[in-house]
Amino acid sequence: MKKLAIIGFVFLLVGCGTNNSSNIGSEQVETVGVGEVCGGLGKMKCQPGLECLFDVNSADLSGVCRKTVTDPDLECSKDKKPVCGLKERQKNGYLNECEAERHGAEIVYERFCEIDENVKGNCAAKVRSIGNCEALFTGYEFDGQSCQQVKVTGCEGELPFGSMMGCKEACE
Repeated sequence: MKKLAIIGFVFLLVGCGTNNSSNIGSEQVETVGVGEVCGGLGKMKCQPGLECLFDVNSADLSGVCRKTVTDPDLECSKDKKPVCGLKERQKNGYLNECEAERHGAEIVYERFCEIDENVKGNCAAKVRSIGNCEALFTGYEFDGQSCQQVKVTGCEGELPFGSMMGCKEACE
């Protein structure tokens, strides 16, 4: 009887050869590859190593997956000297200067990215976002001759002006 109880206990712990792992507590996420549609109404996520380049003019804020690394041959150390890098109109934090360069980002300053409060009301400042999120931000900037509406996606937005009128009053 003792042996039967032990065998029963082992079957209880190990199971009977069937896989009952139903990913409780985790969610199956379908991902897409380079050049495929991401974001938008389908909320498709890019595969690891890719980022969604959102189309700010699309009706559903969909985009296209692209590689995050622009120089895969560049080998970087794992030194933790964070920098804020700018890639197109988006600021992102990188582990160190080499990682920023590897991702094709221009270094803005040493430390992780944060909102620059000096942007507000500044005619020389550009509309930028921080982080790669699906939030859409619309701001206005002065291009040296006139005020322009600019849309960006990110987790936060740096907007010199919140309205065309505010931009024109300050800069034109």
